Amino acid sequence: MFGPAKSYSSARASLHNLASLLRDESDLAGARPLCERALAIREEVLAAAECALVTHQATGGPHHPWTKDAARITADALAALGRADEAVQRYARLSIKTGTQRQE
Repeated sequence: MFGPAKSYSSARASLHNLASLLRDESDLAGARPLCERALAIREEVLAAAECALVTHQATGGPHHPWTKDAARITADALAALGRADEAVQRYARLSIKTGTQRQE
């Protein structure tokens, strides 16, 4: 990931890690807003990835590497949000590999 997406990913991971620490220390009231913000960041990443996917499909077609990369990012975001069935469908629809392996 590059640019803002990388910053979002780092911020989300930091929030999640801090929330986990607070949860482990039985500070559920402190952990909850951090979990909610981490979730909101994942949802923002999903929205941006879906927008990029639509744009790349329209300009480069379904087999363009950028389209497949945007589809992978979208599927990864869906999986991270616990929407595994949708993620698997997205991976399969464009014959992309699961996880973080970039398409060439």
